[in-house]
Amino acid sequence: MIVNLKYSKRFAKSAQNAVKLLFLFAVFAFLWNEIAYSKQTYSLLSVTGNPAAMLMLTIVMCAVPLNWYIESVKWRCLMNTPDFAFSSADAFKSTLAGAAASTLLPNRIGESIGRVFWLPDHLKLPGAVQSGLAGISQLCITLAGGALILPFYLIYYTNSEPLLVLALSFTASIITACGFYLLFNLSKIKLPVQGKIPFRGRLQTCQKALRQTRPDTLKKLLILSALRYLVFSIQFAVVLTVFVNSLSFIPALAAVAVIYLVTTLVPSFTLAELGIRESAAVLLMAPLSEQSAAVITATFLIWCVNIALPSLFGLYFVTVRKNLLTRAV
Repeated sequence: MIVNLKYSKRFAKSAQNAVKLLFLFAVFAFLWNEIAYSKQTYSLLSVTGNPAAMLMLTIVMCAVPLNWYIESVKWRCLMNTPDFAFSSADAFKSTLAGAAASTLLPNRIGESIGRVFWLPDHLKLPGAVQSGLAGISQLCITLAGGALILPFYLIYYTNSEPLLVLALSFTASIITACGFYLLFNLSKIKLPVQGKIPFRGRLQTCQKALRQTRPDTLKKLLILSALRYLVFSIQFAVVLTVFVNSLSFIPALAAVAVIYLVTTLVPSFTLAELGIRESAAVLLMAPLSEQSAAVITATFLIWCVNIALPSLFGLYFVTVRKNLLTRAV
């Protein structure tokens, strides 16, 4: 019996290591395919001889850790409970692990799986719920930013018909309002007292996690999400001004807000879905510039620095992870 138990533990550990290696290979292969064999990779070399452009791109690169650190602060804010505490470093590592998982899985599912991988077993399901709240808060801010800028962008840069501007702006505002309502009212959802409900115990655990999240915490999430939105929007706008000739910063920033609005509303299989984002960027940047190749290159570079690079670091943290986060307080 003891021998069988020993072999079972060895088998479980070997299987776990195999899954880690498979995950490592899959993510690395995906990122390598997107970067090494993309035409945009070679287009990036065109700015290497421009000192001003290189300085601006260096600033964009320096903002990457800030971008993901703010996201880790949101995650830590949600998961610091009386029986568990996250350090800043651990929260940052698990956030990047979520970014790595998102390259292979649907957006929020991948993030949640990567993040809760670091949590004790009894906190994995509540952690997935809290990760979802962090995602919804960022979604709300992205929708709000896009809905706010959309009418000005349509009027000043596209000469759209007033009726079309009104219809699109009203639709975006309604969707945004629904997002905020969902964020602040998820905890009020009640399960029926009677009747058989599949996975009732797990649903009750999720419900408990939602109810334990205070409104003040949700407001803090929105503030942090707004700060992060500002960071990655400025990054994108700066990169666009580097690659697109005669494009100034303010029109680029307005276009970025609308691009993020559109790509948020269009579902994608992974966080790294380039086709949708590039197509939206080319379409929405058309009134400002006809340099579609430059727009695609700028979009690809933002994906590289804000998604691919953090995912590689997250991949490292997943594969070398030890039980550092299972301590209880």
